[in-house]
Amino acid sequence: MNAITLPSSRAYQIVEHTYDVVVVGAGGSGLRATLGMGAAGLKTACITKVFPTRSHTVAAQGGMGAALGNMGDDDWRWHMYDTVKGSDWLGDQDAIEYMCREAITAVYELEHFGVPFSRTEAGKIYQRPFGGHMTKFGDGPPANRACAAADRTGHAILHTLYQQSLKHEAEFFVEYFALDLIMDEQGICRGVTAWNLEDGSIHRFRAQLVVLATGGYGRTYLSCTSAHTCTGDGNGMALRATIIGCWSESTLRSSGRMARWWNTAWARTARWTRNSQPSASMRSSSSERRRPARRSLWRPSCWPNPSSRPSCCSCCRTRRRPNPPPFRGCTGSTAARSTASGSSRPSRPLRASTGRRSRCRGRTPISNDATASGP
Repeated sequence: MNAITLPSSRAYQIVEHTYDVVVVGAGGSGLRATLGMGAAGLKTACITKVFPTRSHTVAAQGGMGAALGNMGDDDWRWHMYDTVKGSDWLGDQDAIEYMCREAITAVYELEHFGVPFSRTEAGKIYQRPFGGHMTKFGDGPPANRACAAADRTGHAILHTLYQQSLKHEAEFFVEYFALDLIMDEQGICRGVTAWNLEDGSIHRFRAQLVVLATGGYGRTYLSCTSAHTCTGDGNGMALRATIIGCWSESTLRSSGRMARWWNTAWARTARWTRNSQPSASMRSSSSERRRPARRSLWRPSCWPNPSSRPSCCSCCRTRRRPNPPPFRGCTGSTAARSTASGSSRPSRPLRASTGRRSRCRGRTPISNDATASGP
């Protein structure tokens, strides 16, 4: 073995850097953040483990959704409805509303930066139907909503944003692997440490603001179509720095801001999750009084009435979601099915309602006063 068993005679020599803003990641969002900071006159650094034009945004081919209406009637509210529906009503509807409303401005902004979008005969940005984009809140024909630059939309966006970032004198640290966030005693991020993959040196970036734009973490799953660079490095950095993750109840109780966050986040997500209610301490009266108003949490007034769609069992009518899909194959209770099939063995009754929303499995629930008995 040629392994070195003795400790090194000296520690790593850390290379120091100081910037106003440090952006980690050079995909579409990272380059746009770098460009915006540089255009504002801030001394900006962008740390990326691959060359910016090799980020995973380069794999985007179909286009980017924006309700421009260049090739047919469209509305950003229809776009919002399709996005909420595509998330199975689990997405943050305030964020979805902002994204769909501002997507129109973002596309025109990219066009002015120099993205070579494909054009119609009238000279407008070409749009194609893609995915679940529909019109009239799902009741109309498919919408031409994806703004495309041939079949290389992401490639064109990356090259344009990279060129604009260089124009505004942003500094890029290519093939630098971000290791950890630098946090002070008050829990404020003061910078980031990175590892230079070329020579193995350690670099410390001090900054007033750190932007994490590290992309997704598809490679944490056994099977996915993401590139091998999508490993969730930024998510791990944030988890180790306790910026995101599961806080203990003592931490939540000690911070009114965290308690308000918990009540808002739980109200958004736990209504669709079984057996996920916070403890009594988290639903205190003080936290309830401080809960911020949710402007468009469930359904904007312009959406169709969810009760207008017929449903075949009582489970469908109890769900607070717009346009619940009709369940097919409901043939009544288990007792009725066993009688129809001629079986002499008594059927097992469904579990009585306990106040918790149960998931419909194609059967009509039996009420609390059911008299059928199990074996």
